[in-house]
Amino acid sequence: MSGVKPRRLQRGEEEAFLELMYTAFGFEAHFARYLEFDEDLGAEDTWVIESEKRIVSGVQIFTRHIRMAGERLLLGGIGSVATHPEYEGRGLATRLLRAALDDMHNREMALSLLFTSRVSFYERLDWVQVPYRVWAFSEPSPSKGFAGRAMQQKDLPRLMDLYASYTAGMDGVTVRDEAYWRGQLRFAGNPEEDFRVLEREGEPVAYARSILFEGVTRIMEFARAEDAAEELARLLVSMAPATETLFIPDAGDPELLTAARQYFGECRPVEGSDQMWRVLDRNRLGALMEAGPDRSDRTLLAEIVGADRYLFWPSDRF
Repeated sequence: MSGVKPRRLQRGEEEAFLELMYTAFGFEAHFARYLEFDEDLGAEDTWVIESEKRIVSGVQIFTRHIRMAGERLLLGGIGSVATHPEYEGRGLATRLLRAALDDMHNREMALSLLFTSRVSFYERLDWVQVPYRVWAFSEPSPSKGFAGRAMQQKDLPRLMDLYASYTAGMDGVTVRDEAYWRGQLRFAGNPEEDFRVLEREGEPVAYARSILFEGVTRIMEFARAEDAAEELARLLVSMAPATETLFIPDAGDPELLTAARQYFGECRPVEGSDQMWRVLDRNRLGALMEAGPDRSDRTLLAEIVGADRYLFWPSDRF
């Protein structure tokens, strides 16, 4: 298949692409939600290889606007990497990833991120595995939990404010407008999430979003008012499984951790290892970090996305 070239997905080929996703992964609804509800994802963001009049390999570029060192950067997320089983081992995914890299460079994206356990495969194309910290909470005290209530659409303006204020000092977080929020509420989750809100005197002061993924309960995102660390901790208690571990992102929130230790028997840090990053715009990233030209990509990435105040919420992944 040496003469076959990557091309962009054409309008009307979405069903053929989803058929490939079903063949490769055994499901397609997850991928269909992104195509339908992620406003930054279109057919032009999907690269495919066609053979014998069918799509046999594909990859998607997910645009995220993130904040780093006080500046707004374009992040190119790589997802939906798949090849039909009959065509594996022919280098098709590698060709598509190279096309995606050229496309991200042309679109002036500064960083690329993907989630995988196939570390060695992506290392050949200069993605770098960067560990990150997650907290494992277990042995909750059910009598001390505040269950709150399910999120309602009328809560969105207040929750947007909580998110913006809580993440204001964090690097790596996605900058969201209302359109992104509304789409993300429909494409995030696998396939359903528990989105709970805790009020004080009728106004939301904390929220948390969780999913059950591969038998493990994970918090995808949370935020709180400045004085609501204890309320958020008790909301997390109400969402924790009684006999299993609740995994939550490390948001660099010592007040929340102190409060959580009152209501969970164990709070321990664990290392996440499924994120791989790639430098796309070395000049811009180097300037942000005041890094010299001799600094390696691995060292530069460790300083940018390995820092304590870095966080990419699981709810924004692809």
